[in-house]
Amino acid sequence: MQIFRRIVSLLALLFVLMPASGFAQDAPVRVAVLYDVVGWGSRMGFGESWGLLLRNQLGDGHEVRWFGDLNTTLAAAADSGPHSILGEVEAYRPDVVIVALGSVDAIGTDTASLEPACARLVSGLQRIVTDPDILLCTPTDVVPSAPHISQERAAILVTRQARLVEIRRAIVTVAQKAASQKVRLIDLYGVTHNRPDQVVAGDGVQLSELGHGAIAEILLSAVRELHREPAVPTTRPNIILFLVDDLGWQDCAVPMHTGATALNARYRTPHLEQLAARGMKFTNAYASAPVCTPTRTSILTGKAPARTHITYWTLDKDADTSTPRDDIAPPAWAVNGLQPGDHETLPEILIAAGYRTIHVGKAHFGTHGTPGGDPKSLGFLVNIAGHASGGPASYYGLDHFTLAGRQGKPPHSSPSVWDIPGLEKYHGHDIYLTEALAIEACGAIRESVAAGEPFYLNFAPYAVHAPIMGNKKYEPNYPDLDERERAYASMIETYDAALGALVTTLEETGQLGNTVIIFSGDNGGLSAHARGAAPDGETQHTHNAPLKSGKGSAYEGGTRVPTVIVWPGVTDMSPSRRAVEVCDVPVVSHDLFPTVIALAGLQADDASGDGRAGIDGRDLTPLLTGRAELFDADRVLGWNQPHQWGASGPGIEPFTSARAGDWKLIYFHAGRRFELYNLAADIGEASDLAPAMPAKVAELAAAMDKWLDDTGAQLSIDKATGEEIERPGAAAARLGGLPVTCIPAPSAETRSQAAGWGERGWMQQFEDIRGAAGSLEPRLVLIGDSITQGWAGPGRQVGGAGAAARERHLDALGPVLNAGISGDRTQHVLWRLRHGMLDGCEPGAVVLMIGTNNLPDDEPEAIAAGVGLILAELRGRVPGARVVLVSCPPRGARADEPLRLRGSVLNARLASLADGDRVRWLDLTPLLTDETGAARADRMAGDFVHFSPGGYEAVGSAIGAAVAEVIRPGGASDGN
Repeated sequence: MQIFRRIVSLLALLFVLMPASGFAQDAPVRVAVLYDVVGWGSRMGFGESWGLLLRNQLGDGHEVRWFGDLNTTLAAAADSGPHSILGEVEAYRPDVVIVALGSVDAIGTDTASLEPACARLVSGLQRIVTDPDILLCTPTDVVPSAPHISQERAAILVTRQARLVEIRRAIVTVAQKAASQKVRLIDLYGVTHNRPDQVVAGDGVQLSELGHGAIAEILLSAVRELHREPAVPTTRPNIILFLVDDLGWQDCAVPMHTGATALNARYRTPHLEQLAARGMKFTNAYASAPVCTPTRTSILTGKAPARTHITYWTLDKDADTSTPRDDIAPPAWAVNGLQPGDHETLPEILIAAGYRTIHVGKAHFGTHGTPGGDPKSLGFLVNIAGHASGGPASYYGLDHFTLAGRQGKPPHSSPSVWDIPGLEKYHGHDIYLTEALAIEACGAIRESVAAGEPFYLNFAPYAVHAPIMGNKKYEPNYPDLDERERAYASMIETYDAALGALVTTLEETGQLGNTVIIFSGDNGGLSAHARGAAPDGETQHTHNAPLKSGKGSAYEGGTRVPTVIVWPGVTDMSPSRRAVEVCDVPVVSHDLFPTVIALAGLQADDASGDGRAGIDGRDLTPLLTGRAELFDADRVLGWNQPHQWGASGPGIEPFTSARAGDWKLIYFHAGRRFELYNLAADIGEASDLAPAMPAKVAELAAAMDKWLDDTGAQLSIDKATGEEIERPGAAAARLGGLPVTCIPAPSAETRSQAAGWGERGWMQQFEDIRGAAGSLEPRLVLIGDSITQGWAGPGRQVGGAGAAARERHLDALGPVLNAGISGDRTQHVLWRLRHGMLDGCEPGAVVLMIGTNNLPDDEPEAIAAGVGLILAELRGRVPGARVVLVSCPPRGARADEPLRLRGSVLNARLASLADGDRVRWLDLTPLLTDETGAARADRMAGDFVHFSPGGYEAVGSAIGAAVAEVIRPGGASDGN
């Protein structure tokens, strides 16, 4: 049996904002309560029942009367006649009837009779002359895990629990059928489900004081509302999800941080500003993934992409769209995306509740050639322009929205998977795609209103996804931007105009006050390619600043999205709602699934008894109503993308990450390395705290492990072993004890070893290097140990050969800073970097070759972890530099020597740290060994550790060529 969540009904959430005082100033209310053993037992000495609490909290002048006894069943209550329970209730002439039965029916009742008996009871109550409102409650659950439950008692309760599911289903069905006839469902099952604290210890059935209090609060809110306003048939609200593609956190004029940013000032979105004035802003809102398909399907299922294994974007049937890597590979993920029957979908649930479900724009739920490519197969009754592709061929109607048209060919001469379907009426017209979609959406709204049906509209403009194609109507509004950014800004203003068109249609049809609008995005803003100049002048990776990186990245720029929710009558209340107009609680896209269900007045789990397994989202209505204490704000949010995105940049690589409170831990799969940030103090993720806080890394890695277990997430596959990579907890435990994770000042012993050439002392050498970094203005920095120091000239066994090779192959690239010190290990280099070795230095490239001195004492994994920390430090200290990561040279003459074998393992680990962009890998092994693996005597010195003159010549040539590939004239590194 699946685990149900604790459900608080929509009405209870909506009206908990009402004052807690009684109703003495209003007309008296007569409440009839039909109860059984669960209510009766508390009246026999276990404390105040929820009925007594309800009566006391309603206040003077109002009356609550109980009908039934501890053995009352649904069938017994449905029996008619003057002396029956139903007859007694009718004689009482109530205004409200609370039916809280069903617990006794779990003992021996024929389940086939449950629904007819409940329907009979409701029908009898509806014939009462006072025409009462009926609050039809599901029974509370039994709790076999309550304290002090004997094994025998637990077995009985497990059997009873299965029957309660059937009872609950019958009651929900009756309530739904009678929903338009003054019957409202109050689902109490979740109050006690899996909640031992809500029942009496040793009993597992009777309610504890906490349980009675919870039920009293729910029913009090519902009764107050029924009394406050005339009872009218319930009208379900319309719901619009306005989901913009690739929308950056600041791609609007509405500030989502502590104040407006340069990007907020750049864009014009007046309609979103008006929406935000009526709604709640979520300043810590996240997409479920840094790319589109996983997020979009998470909203449809309520499940994290880690659980569904839809962890990357999709296109063609059975095709893995991941970019290949040499070191790790994606797992066997759900390459075809969401398919019918895989998971119950949000539109399917809403259809069953009488909603017209409409999809307009980008779908990208499943692949071409599969049913999931068509939104109609996933529960949408109406589909306009949605298919399996994630981007448009063209935004222009003159191109027929086709790739051929965009390329200047006859529009349909060569069909493409990117061509937009279903908009033929706009072909050949000078209209922008977003505008055409808005026209269609407004028409669909009018059709729903005319039919008298509530609607759920999934409006998903393909904008602002690439290709970046401007709307000529709005481009003149941005004269100070370059051509590409002017086009991008016009795309933003166009989505805002579409939002305005939808709001206007709601006003004209009289539905604005009955329509919830949710505005959000499916991942962070594009920044790795295709963009013009950001406010800082850069054309890559800074378009979301102060957030780091963008779409596809593990960093905040990849997943933070602007989010606003307007719930008429709740978020636009004034002035009391002013205190909750901004919410800082972290939320995520798959929270929208249970939220929409709650807004529609439905359950967050179904009535079939099967439940909705593994719903990861959380209902946001407590936050919207100012009851944040009812929301699990301390939960761990997780992301898992075991895929390499097609672009490159900071954090764009396979990863798992978790946010707990203000802390965020990233586990990069290649190299099994961690980065740790405190987002409250460092929203830009500029200061990696992982090396300095190994205990916090271990704590969050354990939480990440639990999240992986809970969701069944898949990690990347290590190509060397064919197995899934190491789990975060194991990796953190392994790294936690390494000397590289706590960087002390090098000891006197190691400093002595590092000064082994008998030259100046180690600290003096460090000071000399730091001084040269600030004055030399080097374009190239060499970092390493005695082999690197050998490029200066004198050195062990090589004389001046290193200097001669450097002059031939490296000096032509520009000023070179030699930061090598004999005897250095990874921890020495880290200490030097963290103590300002490269302060004042902005090189175009760094050559890093370190680790050979670690080999006798440290395991390869530990050494590689240290190199990973050095690379992270370089990213922060010299962000403009590309790194050429050089392999550890062969140590020993023969291939089978222990240090040679250990070095080979180390090099495999080091290679995985390269991303092909910021860090390029250079393997020296082929230059320094022959075909048998033996060290070449003409290139290795006699100690088979250092280079000979011939070795420096060969290595210098290779390094020079590698550096020349990443460094540009003028001192800047390349941007590819």
